[in-house]
Amino acid sequence: MEVIKDDIFYAKRMLLKSSISYLNAIKQLLPPEVGIKVAKLAAENYILSYYQDVFKNTLPGSQERFDKFRKHYESYPKTSTYCEICASNKSSIIVRYKRCTYAEILYDEHLSEFASLFCNSDMIFTKALLPGVDFVRKSSIISGDNECLMIWTRTEF
Repeated sequence: MEVIKDDIFYAKRMLLKSSISYLNAIKQLLPPEVGIKVAKLAAENYILSYYQDVFKNTLPGSQERFDKFRKHYESYPKTSTYCEICASNKSSIIVRYKRCTYAEILYDEHLSEFASLFCNSDMIFTKALLPGVDFVRKSSIISGDNECLMIWTRTEF
């Protein structure tokens, strides 16, 4: 994986310092299969807590919650040159990432075995907090594709 050490990389790495430290400790202290389980649970707890805050005061399965999710995601390209909202309407949102700084940082820190946990978190929070919404990842940088293409579709109205 190509690691681009630019301002974006260093800014994201600063935000992830505590996560990197925890993952290094897990890698050093635990057998690999246990370490992955612990890191997976921690990533799931984090993403669920994060989106519970985003979705506060909305009902599961509601249009209001899905709209809040879409609006939250629509803010990402304003701060990131590598994120693009391909489409967004009341029933779906399609997001393309041309770069994955999470993967770059974890590869650079020799923690690549944990990189897919960040990818899996999209499915975790969708299943838990967005009932009636399907999630599909069409491509993934961590899997060797040139981009991550993700689609959330509201199936129940």
